[in-house]
Amino acid sequence: MPKRNDAICGAIGMLLGVILYYGAYQIGLQEGATIGADFVPKIVAILMFLFSGFLFLQGRKGMAAEKANPPAKDYVPNYKGTAIMLVVLIAYIAIFTELGFVLSSMLYLFAALVILSKKEETNYVRFLIISVVGSLVIYFLFAYVFGIMLPEGLLDMI
Repeated sequence: MPKRNDAICGAIGMLLGVILYYGAYQIGLQEGATIGADFVPKIVAILMFLFSGFLFLQGRKGMAAEKANPPAKDYVPNYKGTAIMLVVLIAYIAIFTELGFVLSSMLYLFAALVILSKKEETNYVRFLIISVVGSLVIYFLFAYVFGIMLPEGLLDMI
């Protein structure tokens, strides 16, 4: 993939990070909360800006190297995988409230890992463990460390 694309994506990501950070200020602080609902979006915005900045710098450095030594044309975009991931993301959003954060995130992570992995590297047991542990760790981090409740969905009935 041309390094010019990395530089462009990095610049767009930095801009989106700034917009997200500004937008987080529009979120009000709930009474009695030590950490407001704006905390996580601000952290995400800062990380997005930083990582996008690294991508931008890496792309700019690579552009100079590409001019001197053009890359081989062996990259093939995966439009089918991208479309499938978009459908999975839309499904995740659709089931999020009903199933709750934990169950819907487990399903989404598992599907994403299967879709994004190479066929010869697919390990369903490992993907299941990552999905379950990852979703539970994130849920407990938000619920018990940050004090931010996420939708419980079906688990609320238990």
